[in-house]
Amino acid sequence: MLEVATAARSAFSVPLDSRKLFVRVVVFHSSTRQRFDIHNMAKPIFDALEGVAYYDDVQILRAEQSKRPLGGSYQLANPEGRVVANLAEQKEFVYLQFFELTEQEVGQL
Repeated sequence: MLEVATAARSAFSVPLDSRKLFVRVVVFHSSTRQRFDIHNMAKPIFDALEGVAYYDDVQILRAEQSKRPLGGSYQLANPEGRVVANLAEQKEFVYLQFFELTEQEVGQL
């Protein structure tokens, strides 16, 4: 998880201070990787991001988690260069998106 924290440091100059975060986590993995449970993958990632992307993971009110094999075929809208490079090189990586929930969205949780 050190790699996750290191990559996040380059994206965040200061942690997000919102108390209403929605985090999307997508793990792109090798098909040769030993199986892993999706419900166990987010906690270590969230812990690695504490103090970097946000102050404390209690700020996360909603999370969406998924895993995708690197050998898959994907249609990406406006992908970042490093995402395209990692997919082309078949390099395992974690893709994260952060959103601040609106009051209406919080009320619907």
